[in-house]
Amino acid sequence: MLESIGEEEFRRLLDEEMTRRQPVKCRGDDKSSLFAPTGTFVTVPVFAGELKADTLGQLAAIATDKAGGYLATTTDQNIAVLASSTNEEAAIHTALEQAKLSASSSLMIANFRVCPGNHECRMGLSATRDVARQIIGLAGESASAKSWAISGCRNSCSQPQLADYGIVTSKLTREEDGERQP
Repeated sequence: MLESIGEEEFRRLLDEEMTRRQPVKCRGDDKSSLFAPTGTFVTVPVFAGELKADTLGQLAAIATDKAGGYLATTTDQNIAVLASSTNEEAAIHTALEQAKLSASSSLMIANFRVCPGNHECRMGLSATRDVARQIIGLAGESASAKSWAISGCRNSCSQPQLADYGIVTSKLTREEDGERQP
């Protein structure tokens, strides 16, 4: 977006949008305390942290319409919508199913924390989402019994040391055909 409209125009649009926004209202009587949400979280799985803008827009609309606007990311790179009642929870589930955003995908069987890898990070040495898909393809449903973290470089942004199985790409090696592989 910056490339197409320029930084100055982006900043102007951002400032304009922020002036229209209402401040976030926290639930509870003690305004000085940290926000402590009350209710039930409906978690929307996001495979390997890969969330497209239009899908995020759909989730934001569902949160606005059905859950008082509360939308958050989880430590497992998923999205959580806060339902303050069982009626809200049912409405959120229905809206997610209608939008085809429920957890029915076979890619959702395992718990993966995945850094962007070379898909989006200039430090990335490997295509981390592809590695995650390969693991699911090889391990199948047995992958769901453990937590996984895949880092595309030595920075270990996905915190592989905290997972049951951690994979870190440490270097590229040259194959016989001259191709460099993680």
